Amino acid sequence: MALRLPEPMLARSGRLPTGDYSFELKWDAFRALVTRNGDFRARSRRGWDMTAVPPALRRRGRSATTWSTSAMTER
Repeated sequence: MALRLPEPMLARSGRLPTGDYSFELKWDAFRALVTRNGDFRARSRRGWDMTAVPPALRRRGRSATTWSTSAMTER
């Protein structure tokens, strides 16, 4: 059975929290949908194959055991 990739979430404007200050981080990096079902795969939000870019993501993806929507970590 083939599974559909989840729809990528894009950043969107919203109300800033009230208080002394507020900020928004700007990360210049890749955004990818990553799957690891026997073989590591990374796709851009438009569906482009990004498996080979960047190599560090591929190396890390092989050993990652915990995944979240924004990061992957090793146990």
